[in-house]
Amino acid sequence: SHLQNKVENIETFFSDEWIKTEDGKQYSRKVFDCTFDSQLEDKQELFVNVLINGVKDKQISYLEKLKYVDMLRHLSRVSLMVLAEMHKIFISDVRGPNRHPHSNSSLPYIDSQKIAEKLSSLFHPYIITSTINEMESQGLFSSTGEWIKKDSNGNYMSGRGFASGLCYTDFTARFVEFITLSEQVKGIK
Repeated sequence: SHLQNKVENIETFFSDEWIKTEDGKQYSRKVFDCTFDSQLEDKQELFVNVLINGVKDKQISYLEKLKYVDMLRHLSRVSLMVLAEMHKIFISDVRGPNRHPHSNSSLPYIDSQKIAEKLSSLFHPYIITSTINEMESQGLFSSTGEWIKKDSNGNYMSGRGFASGLCYTDFTARFVEFITLSEQVKGIK
């Protein structure tokens, strides 16, 4: 029902060329397995978003799509709620392709204590610090704040970052955007 509520025509959606490829079939099966897992029922609507975005967004690599499904599967609903609030705080400072951070902004630094204080009207601080640890264990934060394309071969080099701290990165922002249904995705109600 979540899928039916979000796409204009289910038959058209499932006739997408990518979904007919081996990668597309494997991806769909993986997402459907998660969607129908009763232990993950509280994230069912997010898995539907991931299915839609995974089929419609041709720019995201297959491996990145799979990683996002795995991350969504393993993160608790509470962590995802905290992440959504963190995204609001940090998105304007995230560096990456097609992102335009404030020119004088620093890298979005994950300071658990400050984030817990800032979001304490929504969640207990211990919940926030616990969820930040959970998100870190899933690879959502990195000491490298940005990766810069080094050459035309597609090789990257690490840009700025922190020696012992973590950043809210472009990868983190892309994950949040991938599990969120965008109005820009065509064929969505």
